Amino acid sequence: GASGDQKSLLKMAKRKEIQEEKHISKKSKKEEKKKEEKKSKSSSESEENEKEEENSQHSNSEEDSEESSEEEEESEEEKEGEDQVDIDFEFFGLKEDDFHSIKPFFAHSLVNKDWNSVEMVDMILKDNTVGSIIKVESSDMLCSFGITTIFNLSLNKEKESVKQLIQFYLKKVNKMDEKKGSKFAKLFEKKRVGWLINERMVNVPLELAPHLQKTLYEELEKVEKEEKYQFDYLFLFGDSYRMKDEEEEEKREQPKEKKGKKEKKNEKKQLSKVEFFKGDDEIYFKHCKHVFSFEVP
Repeated sequence: GASGDQKSLLKMAKRKEIQEEKHISKKSKKEEKKKEEKKSKSSSESEENEKEEENSQHSNSEEDSEESSEEEEESEEEKEGEDQVDIDFEFFGLKEDDFHSIKPFFAHSLVNKDWNSVEMVDMILKDNTVGSIIKVESSDMLCSFGITTIFNLSLNKEKESVKQLIQFYLKKVNKMDEKKGSKFAKLFEKKRVGWLINERMVNVPLELAPHLQKTLYEELEKVEKEEKYQFDYLFLFGDSYRMKDEEEEEKREQPKEKKGKKEKKNEKKQLSKVEFFKGDDEIYFKHCKHVFSFEVP
C-alpha cells in the first residue's frame, strides 16, 4: 500500500509541476505581451512627440516667416516714407521781388526767341494787385511754383511785348482759319481784352486750383471799378496734348460743310479729343466762346 501511495503522490506532484510550469509560461507570455504593449505605446508616444515637435517647428517657421514679411513691409513703408516729402504750398501777392522766380513761366508763352518777356513780366508785377503766386517757404529758400493773375492787354497794346504776343497768336489762327483770325483781330482792336495767366509746375497738386481761381475772382470783385480790371473778353491759352492716331482720324473724318453754327460744334468736337495738363484750363476751354489750337515743337 505504501508503494502505491508513493506512486500516486509522485503523479500528483508531477501534475502540480506541469500546472505550475503552464501557469509560469502563461504568466511569462502575458508579461511579454504587456512589455510589447508598453514598448509599442512608448514608441507611438515618441512618434507623437516627434510629430508635435515637427508641427511646433513648422508653426515656428511660419511665425518667423510672417514676422520677417511684416518686417520687410515695414522697411518698405519706411523707405517709401523717406522718398516722399511733405510740402506746404502757400499763396502770396505779386511783388517785384518775384521777377526771377516767375519769369520761367512766361518763357514758353511764345515759341519765339525775340519775344520781350522781360518787359511783360515787369509790367505784370508792377501794375497788378490781383492774383497769387504759389510758393514753398523754407529756411533755405523761397521758390515759386506757379502764378495766377489777369493782365490788361488792351490798355498796354502799344507795348512791344504785348504786340508780339497778339501778333504771334493771330498769325497762328490765320494759318488755320482766316475767318476766325479776322474775328480775333477785331476783338483785340475794339474790345477790352484781359490775359488770364494760369501757369504752374506740373507736379503742383490739382487741389490748389479751386482756391487759386476763387481767390482771383474775389480780388477782382473788390477792384471791378478800376479801368484796368474791366474786360469784355478774357484771353487764355493752356498746354494740352492728344494722341497722334486721333489727329489722323480727325483729318480723315473732317466734313466738307458750310461754316456757321456748325463751326462751334466742330470746335467742341476738337476740344473733346484734347487732354489738358491742368484741369482748370479744361473747364475754361469748355465754356469759352472761341477755341483754336496749334502745335508747338
